[in-house]
Amino acid sequence: MWNTFDINVLVNGSRCKQYGHEGKSYIEAKNGSEWYFQIQNNSPTRILAVCSVDGLNVLTGESASPTDSGYIIDAYSSQKIKGFRFSDEEWALFKFGYKVNGKTYAQSKGDGAEKNCGVIGVRLFQEKQIPKIQVPIEDPEWTKWPMYCSGSSYQGIFGGSGTCGAGLNITGANSNVTYTANASNNADFSLQNMTEDYYLPVRESETKGRFNKIRSTSYNTYTKKASFDMGTEWGKREKSKVETINFERGIEIYSTDIYYASRSSLIDMGVPINPRIKVSNSLPESFPNRYAKPPKGWTGE
Repeated sequence: MWNTFDINVLVNGSRCKQYGHEGKSYIEAKNGSEWYFQIQNNSPTRILAVCSVDGLNVLTGESASPTDSGYIIDAYSSQKIKGFRFSDEEWALFKFGYKVNGKTYAQSKGDGAEKNCGVIGVRLFQEKQIPKIQVPIEDPEWTKWPMYCSGSSYQGIFGGSGTCGAGLNITGANSNVTYTANASNNADFSLQNMTEDYYLPVRESETKGRFNKIRSTSYNTYTKKASFDMGTEWGKREKSKVETINFERGIEIYSTDIYYASRSSLIDMGVPINPRIKVSNSLPESFPNRYAKPPKGWTGE
């Protein structure tokens, strides 16, 4: 199925494989690799993409907030976000690097921003639309249509009252709707009674103590602190011209976070990054032949 929005991290033009783990997405970061992320907008309207790397807004370099400015992406279009912008003409390409080298952009801030190294965040906002005013129609035509009654003609219109079929009284839509059969069977099919008969709430006394018999079982769990050993540095400068245009921000319609670290750190955190071991094709066969082959030396005597 075609997603409305698609966000991927690419290195050398190839998408990085995303690994799901405990409801989050992870990618492997390789030291010295320049990278970028691409946002695909498959919706019929343009959107605003507010992006952060290591907790820093990619436009301003300051601590990121969803209310920051961002990039506008047209309908059915995509945008590559390749670096930290330092002018309307250029940006510095993103490059993975070990935090131990001390060269990540977050570390250069000197304000503790490096604690957020290892995450790429994207928040997408809809463009605010001018609401269309709906004018209500008084006395719509459908209220004047006759009601159909099987076996008898209907007397009256919707919104009033009338009779049809074996003394059945019908009270219309402008008052409480009640269906009452003739006196011979004395049946009452009022909507109020139907609600009471078929939509009774579950009483507390019916369920109280029902779950006390479930046996309580405790499990030993092991929690390991996440170790994000990579961050993003400023790579080569590259030409990338932008201009400022008006965009009235509406509601947030999509958000995602993609976490990254070295291969060893991902494995250490339990992310299923190792390829599954495949069993060889030379397996024993359950039905190798149609008939049994006599053993050597067997004569049947």
